[in-house]
Amino acid sequence: MRAREYAPVEPLDVEPSGPAADPIQREQALRDALRGVQLGEYDERIIRWILCRLDNWTLRVVVSLLERTRDVAVTDFVKLEDARHRAPRPIRELTDDLANDTVVTPACPCGGSVTRDRGDRSRAGRSRAPP
Repeated sequence: MRAREYAPVEPLDVEPSGPAADPIQREQALRDALRGVQLGEYDERIIRWILCRLDNWTLRVVVSLLERTRDVAVTDFVKLEDARHRAPRPIRELTDDLANDTVVTPACPCGGSVTRDRGDRSRAGRSRAPP
């Protein structure tokens, strides 16, 4: 069973309903929601635990959240690519920096800049000359 057949892909204000699902269909729906995600042994263990412990309503919420997260990621990627292709060159460079998870910030009033890893803002990276 596909994830979108098992769970509604929209914000949920009440317990989600859906068709009756046997254990195989529940696993198919969860794995479909996780498509493309690399899984390790511990991930597989947690998936088995989820399938054994969660009722259909709760699993539907989890599957719905995963599918909505995927939708947001795809939408954001499309917006970023569209902006990148329609923007002048300096903005294209900025979107490349964002896509590579780096930011360029002014380093001093003279116009130099510093590239920093967005994951660790306390550590300065290499300096770049002004354009």
